[in-house]
Amino acid sequence: MERLPDIPEHFNNPLFTDFYQITMSYSYFKNGKHNEQASFEAFFWECPFKGKFTIFAGLDEVVNYIKTFKFLDTDIEYL
Repeated sequence: MERLPDIPEHFNNPLFTDFYQITMSYSYFKNGKHNEQASFEAFFWECPFKGKFTIFAGLDEVVNYIKTFKFLDTDIEYL
């Protein structure tokens, strides 16, 4: 499979996530687990566009987003 280009930095922003994920990330950091391997799910509550099923594509983009997930000083200031 061909390697997809990296996600532009302005799209790879941890502020695009919800408060729950930010809270979980912070709890990992506070408990000294931020350098340990962890498993999480990527999901949505309802099928988009009123569909009955979904085909998942783009796993490479999700993995790339997670590998480069970080808060910048400006993100922390905003929060």
